[in-house]
Amino acid sequence: MANHCWNWASIEGSKENLDRFEAALISAKGDTGHLWYESYFTALSSPLPSKEGDAYADFGTRWFDAEFERVSETSANLCGSSAWSPPLEFFRRVSEVYDLSVTAEYEESGDDFGGFYECTNGEVHRDDCYTYWQYRFVADRHHAVDSLCEDIRSNCFESLEDLQSTMGDTFDSLSKTEIEEINEAFESVTK
Repeated sequence: MANHCWNWASIEGSKENLDRFEAALISAKGDTGHLWYESYFTALSSPLPSKEGDAYADFGTRWFDAEFERVSETSANLCGSSAWSPPLEFFRRVSEVYDLSVTAEYEESGDDFGGFYECTNGEVHRDDCYTYWQYRFVADRHHAVDSLCEDIRSNCFESLEDLQSTMGDTFDSLSKTEIEEINEAFESVTK
């Protein structure tokens, strides 16, 4: 079973609000370097509930190895892996508590999903989840085709039929030129 969902989030807001979130996140991560049930509440500057809940239900994932990087006074990146699914509810709560805008992408190829998420001040503006290959093609079509060809040359796919099965409906959206590139990659393996 796949375990790691990769997440990229861009966070924007006032310097003061971003400073508050950064300080709370550093405190929350402590010695472990990641967020888990109790530390999510610390990162949100919120009291721990009297009865322990479920981190997945409350934050979207059990844990999050969150790496914070300040890009400017008013923007930062928050990236890292999480358990099985993205921390979307955590992102929403961060945007609500700290009056910030969060724009995120996530992917988990083993469980076949990826997507885009945006929220501001706790209000979700975008929540689009796709199959993994649909996501790759929506995110960056050219790079997705290049990755497919690289995977083919690395023998990740036994045949064009194997690739079609893996990609599902996304394969049907390929252009003639993209299919030619993919066929050339298969031909280079059989030489």
